[in-house]
Amino acid sequence: MVPTYPYERRPKALDGWLNWWYGRNRLLEQAPVVLLTGAGVSIPAGVPGLALPEYLTLSGGIRIASADLVPSGGVGPGDVLDLESLLIVADVLRSLPRRVVHEGIPGAADTASAEEQLETHRAVLGATVRMALPRMAGGTALSPAFVDGLIDRLVALDRRHHGKVLDHLSEAITNGIFEACLAIRRDTLVPLYAPLLKRLVSLLARARAPLVIPVFTTNYDEAFGFLSDELRSELSDAVGRAVVVADGTTPWPGHPHWRMLPPDGYRRLRPSEKRALTVAVFYLHGSIRWFLSAEAKPWFELQVADAEAARAPGLPRFRALLMPNAQKVLWGKSHVGISRALAPEAKDPYRPGAPYYMVRLAYRFFERCLGQAGAVLASGYSFRDSDARDLLTEAWRRPRSRHLVILDPHPDDVVSRLGPGARERVTAVAGRFEPASFEAVENALAATLLNDGPRAEAGRGAAT
Repeated sequence: MVPTYPYERRPKALDGWLNWWYGRNRLLEQAPVVLLTGAGVSIPAGVPGLALPEYLTLSGGIRIASADLVPSGGVGPGDVLDLESLLIVADVLRSLPRRVVHEGIPGAADTASAEEQLETHRAVLGATVRMALPRMAGGTALSPAFVDGLIDRLVALDRRHHGKVLDHLSEAITNGIFEACLAIRRDTLVPLYAPLLKRLVSLLARARAPLVIPVFTTNYDEAFGFLSDELRSELSDAVGRAVVVADGTTPWPGHPHWRMLPPDGYRRLRPSEKRALTVAVFYLHGSIRWFLSAEAKPWFELQVADAEAARAPGLPRFRALLMPNAQKVLWGKSHVGISRALAPEAKDPYRPGAPYYMVRLAYRFFERCLGQAGAVLASGYSFRDSDARDLLTEAWRRPRSRHLVILDPHPDDVVSRLGPGARERVTAVAGRFEPASFEAVENALAATLLNDGPRAEAGRGAAT
């Protein structure tokens, strides 16, 4: 029997009001600098990123070489298969009836030749997968030819292993991401983040702005969780003033490593001290969180666990790994179908009261932040998905919106994914997320916020 949760019985008009009321905090929205971080920022901390490993090991002892998955022909410049993209394709194929995946739609085109039926079958599978893939300027993140070749290889492997590949491939990828990202080197986090935060404090002081930095992260690891808890004192000492890292949650008495997300957790977030730096963290797609959701509360009070609680045996938990096509649910695109595909056990996992609502709330804050003047610093984020990119490019159509500073080893590749006209709104800093690059980042941000010089060239010549 499918459980009925209180939030499912509320009128959607009430949900609309809740979305508006809890998705606003002007102190956060008007912060001069907003950070957008992706998986690349944690590579210096020992996380391997989302590159395919040499082999994928599935349940039952099946071992697949990653080279056997990548199509050999028709590969375009943007056709890079990583764990996220492979996870999406595997999930779509797994959700379809296996006979349809292997043989096609029963009874379809009976009069066609075998070759025509095969072509039709490939076209239908390819179109279905591409609907779920992230979109980029001019098309999907992966070209149609590349997607078709990947599907052919996955189907052939699944047939060879009697359907076991598609049964267990998503699980293998998910487990691999979890194990890699939970192994982050905590001792590197303060040396990695403190030099940037210290420079941002100086910049905000020069701009006479509140010491508040909203951070929107698509990273899989728990870096900000460690910075907010066990490393907080060390981080404050390194920055030179008190630092508060907050994610809208409050402690859950009697339950170590668990916290509660109250309805207005982000809306009521305020700096605790005048001289303290408040880092407000919002988790977008690609984040690992553990939600306790035996029954959703009427006012969507959720329990959120950290990486330590996730390791505790026998503790009820709901592990959420959000893929980059999550925004199709968050923003009402293909709402019902995609929602049921992602979470068939619930009507809408993103409505207020549902476990994923905190993620929708994060995207809502990101959208509101983008509509204000100031700058966005994006690092370790490739813009190969449609989540943040669509919101950013839509904000650029309005008179007041943020200038983008990109810190990346190959920033021109990232800028090209933002579509025509993006270069006028972007400052590129060539470098990795590491202290050697942060002076150039500060100069680029200052050029935007303080009118210290031409923005377009502010970050050129940074260390790589």
